[in-house]
Amino acid sequence: MKEQNQLLIYTIMFKDGIDGNNNVPLAHAILTDHTVPGIGYFLGNVIHSVNQVTTKKKLRPHSFIVIDFSAALMNAALQQFNIETVNRHLKRCWNVIHGKYSAEIIRSSSFIHLCCCHVMHAVARSLNAEKIEKKTREAVLYIFAYMLCGNDINQLYNTLGLVIDIFGDPNEQNAKKKLDRICSLQLNVDEESESVLKDFDNIFKTAEKKEEELKLVDEYFDSNEPIIHQSPFNKEAIKRYPLLNEIVIKKK
Repeated sequence: MKEQNQLLIYTIMFKDGIDGNNNVPLAHAILTDHTVPGIGYFLGNVIHSVNQVTTKKKLRPHSFIVIDFSAALMNAALQQFNIETVNRHLKRCWNVIHGKYSAEIIRSSSFIHLCCCHVMHAVARSLNAEKIEKKTREAVLYIFAYMLCGNDINQLYNTLGLVIDIFGDPNEQNAKKKLDRICSLQLNVDEESESVLKDFDNIFKTAEKKEEELKLVDEYFDSNEPIIHQSPFNKEAIKRYPLLNEIVIKKK
């Protein structure tokens, strides 16, 4: 139809266990906008329907909700499943890492996981748009892959410190040596996942092919004041690396 908005398909899949093939389609929706109210309405209807057929009064929280790299999806999922904001969720994640909750409290709500593959393609689209040299783009993409797959918070902060030295400090004399050091680190994933995450040519080609198609959902790169600036993780990073604060201010 003339002037009709782009159609977007949203699907909820239920996963049980670690088998990658053990996924069950739960619900889907076709929407004409990518907004928190629209996505939230869809998720709210699904939750209501599940509650109607379950023997329990309330839907038991999932351990994790895996989503695409989208602020709208994150906000909608957190509002409907946890009844909380992104800021509150980030603070809760920070408290979990620092052992401030009991196991019972942790099980009482869900945690957001970003799909690594979607994050990599979103970052690749951003790098393509900046027209950065191929070797540098591949190095930056590898750094993102390494940090996405990491689970040691101090090691991740150390890696961030190297990144700040390499790309943020104009007086850095050993940038290439530090970049080579990061790119030599092993990804904490299985061999199949590693081969996918390191297939840079395919990632960048796919990102370029879908750039126009996915601009609508790349809100993270359009915001001048992203939520991350207010997170406890970012505040700790600035505390460790004051230069980051200057970079953040310039970026606003």
